Amino acid sequence: MDKKKAKRKRKAILNWIFLGVLVIAVAAIAVYSYFNIQKETKWKLQEFQATESTYMGDLQISILASATLHPFEIVQVRPEASGRIEELYVEVGDWVEEGGPLALLDQEDLQTRLETARAELSRSVANRDLVRRGYTPRELQTYHARVDSAQLALDEAIEDLQHVSDLHEAGFASDEELDSAEYAVEQARQNLQQAQDALDVLLEGSTPEEIRSAEAAVAISQATVSEAENALGDATIYSPMTGVVLERFVTEGSIVVSTLASFAGGDALCTIGDLSTMKAIASVDEADIGKVLPDQSCILDVDAYPDDPFDGTVLKIHPQATLQGGVTAFTVEIEVPNPESRLMAGMSCEVEIITDIIENVLLVPDRAIAEKDDRMFVFVVDENDKIEAREIEIGETNFEYTEVLSGLEEGENVIVRGVPSDLLDEIVKDNEPDEDDGAVRVQVD
Repeated sequence: MDKKKAKRKRKAILNWIFLGVLVIAVAAIAVYSYFNIQKETKWKLQEFQATESTYMGDLQISILASATLHPFEIVQVRPEASGRIEELYVEVGDWVEEGGPLALLDQEDLQTRLETARAELSRSVANRDLVRRGYTPRELQTYHARVDSAQLALDEAIEDLQHVSDLHEAGFASDEELDSAEYAVEQARQNLQQAQDALDVLLEGSTPEEIRSAEAAVAISQATVSEAENALGDATIYSPMTGVVLERFVTEGSIVVSTLASFAGGDALCTIGDLSTMKAIASVDEADIGKVLPDQSCILDVDAYPDDPFDGTVLKIHPQATLQGGVTAFTVEIEVPNPESRLMAGMSCEVEIITDIIENVLLVPDRAIAEKDDRMFVFVVDENDKIEAREIEIGETNFEYTEVLSGLEEGENVIVRGVPSDLLDEIVKDNEPDEDDGAVRVQVD
């Protein structure tokens, strides 16, 4: 009897234990279901959130830099003649053609200079011809007359000496008279020799040094005439190029000095620039300059035309660095077509230099990526609006879109607004790959 009672007691205890375990199990299932329901509700897409789809495309890698626009070609016009400006034909902003007149200098002084130079040339040419020839016919006649006169005087002196000598022998002339007659003959011979020598020199002509000096004087006079003619021709100042007048430095009545008359280069009349093609001068950080090469394409966002970007091409990279605000940078010149002349000198812009294009890669918006412990995550939304945090491996980026190497597929939707990145602190990473697609899933507590 006691055995039966003890057996029933043990059976009752076991029944109570089983019932307790069952109650605990049911409670655990209920609690798990409750929190699982809460979890699913927590990870449902909300109205304030927005998504975008991943897609296959080309990733454009660029470098951004600030730049200022300048005329591609610019020239400062300086007069080649000095004088007072009589007329000005252009204003700032005027379009001028190459060879078109810009200004006119007063020609009165220039004409006087030319006439004076021509008169001096005539005088130096006459002097040169005289030196080359050596004498004029009148001079030759005069020198011959001097020789003839000296010869006649010598003949008369000899005849007088013979007469005095005969008288001296007859005792009718003194010794002094004889000496005087002999001295007169000697003096007449010397005079004849001097006249003959002068004639000989005249007939021999000028010395080589005298001829060279006379010819040099003619050359100088010719150069002066040529300079005066050019100055008169340069009284009208013409445009050396086709372009727009950017600056004008003088007014009518101003006195200008030519480039030939001033060591400083002369006075500037105006500045003309070719605006059909512009040059953007950009400053690129030294960390990026190694990626910049000539002929790379560029996109320019000009402040004056925010919705109308301009195309450009890298033209030149300056080899000398500059220090700007403690940052080492290099100057890059970019050629920018400007056929409609909408771009103007001095405009500022942002330049995007395209350094590489990676073709046909999976792209995800940069806004969709969250980082946790040096790992990259996105939040994928399925067809039931449920959110799944997924780890991805990324490649290159242009800071707008990023290349995805693994973890996503084309066409999947990812959150780009309202990214729940703060929830990454609450998840536990699961390193086991999903059986469906091999991606690493992130479980939520």
